[in-house]
Order: sequence, then C-alpha cells, then structure tokens
Amino acid sequence: MYQANRSGRRLGRRVSPFTMDIRRSQLITPFGTGSLFDMQNRSVIICDSENWNPNTVADNTFDDIRLEEAMHASGFVEPPAKADGSAKDHNLVTDLPSWYFSPITRDLKTLQDWRKYVSPSDQSRFERVPFHIYHGHKVELVPVRIICVCSAGHIQDFPWQEWAHSGSGQGAPVRQHELTLKNAGGNGTINNIVVQCSCNKKRSLQGIFGTGAGGVLKHIGVSCKGLYQWKHNEEATNCEELLKPMLRSANSLYFPNVVSSVNIPLTENVSIEAIKSAGAYRFLQDYLSNKGSVERQIQLLDDGDDSYVVSKITDIAREVEDRIEESVSSEEVLTQIVENLKSTYDDNQNADETSYRRAEYDVLRSDQGYERKTGRLDLRVQDMKEELPEDGLADYLQCVTLVNQLEVVSVLKSFSRIRPIDSDLLIDEGIQGTDDNDLTHSNVIREVSLRRSDGKYVGLRNHGEGIFVCLSPEKVLAWEKSISGTDFERRILNKAIGAKVNDYLLQYITPAFYMLHTLSHIVLRELSFTSGYSSSALRERLYYSDGTAGDRMCGFLIYTSSSDADGTLGGLVRQGLPGNFMSILRAALEKAKWCSYDPSCIETMGQGRDSLNLAACHACALVSETSCERGNLLLDRGVLIGVPDSEGKYACTGFFQSHI
Repeated sequence: MYQANRSGRRLGRRVSPFTMDIRRSQLITPFGTGSLFDMQNRSVIICDSENWNPNTVADNTFDDIRLEEAMHASGFVEPPAKADGSAKDHNLVTDLPSWYFSPITRDLKTLQDWRKYVSPSDQSRFERVPFHIYHGHKVELVPVRIICVCSAGHIQDFPWQEWAHSGSGQGAPVRQHELTLKNAGGNGTINNIVVQCSCNKKRSLQGIFGTGAGGVLKHIGVSCKGLYQWKHNEEATNCEELLKPMLRSANSLYFPNVVSSVNIPLTENVSIEAIKSAGAYRFLQDYLSNKGSVERQIQLLDDGDDSYVVSKITDIAREVEDRIEESVSSEEVLTQIVENLKSTYDDNQNADETSYRRAEYDVLRSDQGYERKTGRLDLRVQDMKEELPEDGLADYLQCVTLVNQLEVVSVLKSFSRIRPIDSDLLIDEGIQGTDDNDLTHSNVIREVSLRRSDGKYVGLRNHGEGIFVCLSPEKVLAWEKSISGTDFERRILNKAIGAKVNDYLLQYITPAFYMLHTLSHIVLRELSFTSGYSSSALRERLYYSDGTAGDRMCGFLIYTSSSDADGTLGGLVRQGLPGNFMSILRAALEKAKWCSYDPSCIETMGQGRDSLNLAACHACALVSETSCERGNLLLDRGVLIGVPDSEGKYACTGFFQSHI
C-alpha cells in the first residue's frame, strides 16, 4: 500500500505489513477495512483485501449461494489465519494520521519528517515504535488525536499547517515552518490546545468539533481530497463534501455494515455448490475474469468455441459427478454456471429481506428441503403440543426446533462514517455503495462499498448451535383481532406517526412484531442463566411477516457461534428440550411481570431512541447491542403481560396474559 501526500500523488515508499495482534473475526468488526487501529504507539488504517496474496484469497474463498444472489457477489473470502486463530500479516495497514508529536518537546511533525532524524541502524526499530532522541534518551512519539472525515466516507489528516497559519500573530520570515502543539493551561480541554508555528502564527483548536467546523475549514482553503486511504492503487476523486474533524477514537468514525445469514444448504443449490467447489472451477473463473465484462464472459460460455472453456466444463462435470454421486452432463454444468453469473451480477434482481428469511424459516420449522450430507445444518423439530399435551402454554407454540449444528455467515458489506446506515436495508434496496465519480455537496451519509474487484466480499463462517421458536400463527392472528381498534393497539401504532425512522423500520411498528421481539429478548436473557453462555455470546435472528395465518412468519432463532471449526459445546441446544424450554419460558414471562423501575417503566408511553420502546428498559427487556438485530428498539413488555388500566388492574390484552 502506498501512502498519498496531501495533493493525492503517490509517495515512493511502500508501507510494509505489520504483525498485528488481532483475531481474524475482528477484521469483520470492529476493525474492518477502513477502520483505525491502535498498534503499540502508532495509529494505522486497515487496508482492503485486494492487498492479500491471490493464492491466499483462492484458498480462503467460500460460498453461500443465497447470500451471493442477494448481494450480487461472486463469493466470500475469509481473512487468512494462523493456527492460533489470529490474523496473518497479509492484512496491510498504513499510517493514519501521519502527524505525530513529542510528549516532551511538543514538536509536531509528519512521521516522514520524524524519520529523517533517525539513524539508519534504528530505522527498523522506528517502524515498530516511532521515537525521537531527546538529550540522549529515546522518547516515544504519539499520534495526534484528530483526523478529518466527510459524509462520503473519505478520511484525511487534519490540516495542522493551514490551521496554525489561519490564526492570529504577526508572521515572521523563517527558513522552515516548524509546528508545536501546546497546552495553554486551563482545564485541559480541546479549547486550551494551541497549534503554533515557528513563524509566530498560532491558533487554538477551539470550535473544531462544532457544527460549523466544515465551513471554517473550507474558508481557510481546506477541502476533502477524495481519498479513502485504504484502497489498493487508489486515485483521488473529486469530492465537494464538507470535512468534519473528529477524534480518531470516536465511535462515530466507523460504522460497519455487517450482513449475517444462516447458510442453509438448500436442496436446490446442491449442484451449483458442487460446481463452485470443484478444483477446475477456480481455473475457469480465473480464465473468464481476464476476458472482460460479465456479458463477455457469458457470451464466451454460450458460444462454446473456446477449447479451454470446453475442457474445464468437462472437468467440472466429472468432479461434480464424483461428489454428488449422480450423472451430470457438461450442458447442465454450463447452464448452471451461466445462470449463476447472471443472478450474481444482475442488479435489477433484488431479493427483499422477507423472502430471503422465509427460506430459512421454512426449513427451521419443517426439517425439510435441505441437504443433510453437508454437515452445515443438523436440526430436530419438536411439536410442543404433542410433547406436552396438558400444558396450556404449549398451545401458543407451533414448534421448538433444536438446531444442533448451524453455520452463520457474517459479511462486511460496507461502512459509513459520522452516522450509521441500517445494514438490514441492503437486501431490500440492493445498495452498491458510493459512486466515486459523483460526489457533490449534500452532507448525506453515503455507504462505502467494500466489494472487491472480483465481485467478492470479506466474510467469516461461524459454527454453532441454537434454538428456534415458532409461535402459533393462529394464536397470533386471534390475539391481533382481539386488540384491534383498542387503545392498547394504538399505543404501538401511534409510534409510526411522526417517527424519525425510515420506511424499512415502519413496517415493523406493529403489536405482533413488538410481541415477537420482546419475547425473543426475555427468553435470551433467561437462557443466559441456564445455558452457561453470557447474554453477549447469544444472538437473535427474527422471522416476521404480516399476512394470514397460513403464510405469515412469526418466530425467532437464539443462537451462539464460534469461528472455530468445531463450533460450540451443546449447552444451549439442551435448553430447548420440551421440559427445559417450558420452564425457561415460564420463568422469563414471570420476570417480565416485574421491573425494578415499575411503575414508571410499565406505564411509560415512550423510551429509548425516538421513543420507539414502551415498557422496556435495561432492567427488564434490553440485551447487549451485539445480540439484538434491531438495536434494542421496538420492545414492550406490555404486549406479553398486559398493561394496567387507570385503576391499576390488568386487562386481558397481553399475548400470554391468561397463562401467567
């Protein structure tokens, strides 16, 4: 990776890869491509996977056919790993910010300028831990805390030179402008830090985090350089967005958009999975990628005139026959490869999230329609009414499925800066990311795509176990009818009026979804006590759609997973056995009746972000942010247990109220 100077031209120095003490799962989140990472006493930005060795990419490529079609991807690449699970040093990084200061002398210079004062024998040591010599002692340098970003996702150094020379003081002629970063006293806030030049010009950092900071920078002639800094062979683009100074440790600097999928080996995808896993397919893919556009590749396949393509198709057919133990012709292989290419790169075919999850939902509740030989999924569906016919609470459950083995794929699709973009929108909208050629001043937060040039994304496979709970659709529909038109229903539906949420979230502001989501949370909280896993180790996956009893989805999956190939130990799935689960459900509902913040919590008409929650707080219904799909929003204990009326009595309005 080459660093770029302030004008966007390349410097002639290659930044070597560093040895990073970081697990490869962290390269998905929180240290994905484009994020800043503190390594010893230096700050670096994680570069993209285009820097990885091509053989490493080929050896770590895997497929999730459904997710590939939804994201228009040609595959996914796992970060390369050493035996201990940490990431190999294939992950190149480059210094950002490039300005460092001495905590002793307060001198402020670029890392390149500091390097000039280091003897040749100490250069390698300087690369590991930047330092300078002061009175014969080595003093470690400190990276500055402030960088600049824009709403299009670009990032660059704070303009220290320009900022100092835009301030007060009578400039004096000097041979070279040397900067210092001083503390003017006071309470040590950012307002007391002063950037001073050897020419006597100086300016305080007061106001750099204010709302008008971008306009101030533009006024002194500083604009966005249109650089992401992490891209392979990047060229500057024209960007007119205003810059926003930020602390490099700020949470709002980097918001990764991670897509997750339960990699279910559907029967209909067995053939294409076998084709893409064939050794000859890799050679065919490399050959086709050098032939130009996807349209050109499809034409080359359809023509059948290329002898190399014909031979590889024949080899693939032979490998597939050996794998699936069925007769497969070259024509069938060719047809499936062409169809896969079309579905992968056709941006007009966008699968909505409901359709995408329905395939998982149907398999999880029926134990049908998937290939069992792959080892990626092993489940057993339990009809709770048959298992516990005398338990009235079991009537509310269609089934509880023990998922002994599952594979969860997490893909780093994109990121944004300053404000997050809901990652759930990507399937519904098919977002492809920022268009570098059309960046005009709008201050609209843009999603920066991390799609590789070969159509792949960086992802990770996690193996684990889980419990899938499917509610009775007839019971849910009957409950919805019983509260229709009541104040109890309107207390939730009114959340959609004037709410500052996108259309995607509006579809979930319904009593049924609030009930499903809250039930998932209280069960997850209870499982953390009985399964041996902490609540942060458990995650939810919601399956919901509106409609009639026959075609609606109303279920949730609680799972835990690990990037280790052996997965987890079975402590969670055992809690799904009929006797165990019903005890857990009863305990969760009993605890939901009480909150240490009641009566304030149960009677509130809004709390949480945009007041989208009702009776739900950290004491009763919220879980770890990493465990919840909706950011701890759209929750209400009242839809489960009912809410008190003006006289303090509970009307039979909660879904489970008559059985608790």
